[in-house]
Amino acid sequence: GLRGVQLQGEAASVDVEKAEEEVLHLRKITNQYALQDIFNGDETSLFYQMPPNCTLATMACSGRKGDKTHMSYMLTTNADGSEWLKPLVFGHSKQPCCFQHKTPQSLGFDYHFNKKAWMTGVIFQ
Repeated sequence: GLRGVQLQGEAASVDVEKAEEEVLHLRKITNQYALQDIFNGDETSLFYQMPPNCTLATMACSGRKGDKTHMSYMLTTNADGSEWLKPLVFGHSKQPCCFQHKTPQSLGFDYHFNKKAWMTGVIFQ
């Protein structure tokens, strides 16, 4: 019969003991500040040309290498949720066609571009 099949990707492992030590260390530091003064930013990517990683099949099937063309996003807020920073978007093109002659600022985000569409130390400054 037909069933859903999950295609396998990459996996990683974490040293749980070391992670717990780091959490305690960070708590000591952050306890010195008000929640409104503690910010966290996280970067994620949208692989907009990547094929799905699951499919319907009558038997097991192998995965395939997908197109890794992507845009990266950096979203940042403070610990109590009272302040959100403008999203940062990273792409490959200086002026992507999807902007349709509009500026990123008018669309509600800041845009940067580089060959790999990644956050860099220079941009983070």
